[in-house]
Amino acid sequence: MRSLIWSQAEILIGRNPNDPMENFFNEVSRELNQRKLFITRVMVNNQDVSDQLLEIGERKVSEVNLIEIQFADLGELVEQTRISLIDFIPIVNNQIKHLIPILRFTEPEKENPQYLALIDNCQSIVNSLVVLEGHLWINGEKVNEKPQWNSMVEKLRVVICDLLLKRESGDIIALADAIEFELPICLSEFLRFLSGAHLEIECHTLDL
Repeated sequence: MRSLIWSQAEILIGRNPNDPMENFFNEVSRELNQRKLFITRVMVNNQDVSDQLLEIGERKVSEVNLIEIQFADLGELVEQTRISLIDFIPIVNNQIKHLIPILRFTEPEKENPQYLALIDNCQSIVNSLVVLEGHLWINGEKVNEKPQWNSMVEKLRVVICDLLLKRESGDIIALADAIEFELPICLSEFLRFLSGAHLEIECHTLDL
């Protein structure tokens, strides 16, 4: 992971102290994007503000003493994500196999940690798929332009929501059935797609 660091004096070059930070972020983002580099983390005054960029963008330049922007090669990042998912999905499938007996033969309260871990892992898969889908191709077509891919993403989201609802309702048998039968089908479809896809990077402006 590489990074760029600016002091307040460097940020002020060509700017006024009362200018919003949004302009600075957008300029840096466009420059990195032109080089096909992807912003992974933003530090302002030694604090991670990656999830607060809209709020930070409203700050004045005079309120910021130090900025560090970490970035990675977009191609490398996407390909690493694809490979990680290919490795991770079988791990989740094993997690499902261990969870099913607990759901079917153990008191419901004893399954909470593993169940919650499974839900978190499935949500992580969905988030990773969002990162990937604009950059993966199969048979000469972007995966996110294939109706089957979009249907698969939506189906996985629906299954995850269904698991949460079944758990909340206390219907453990229905929950176990969904985890044992529906979820592995979704994951196996994505595994097949990811294994057969190849990477192609396109440049899109990443305005903050």
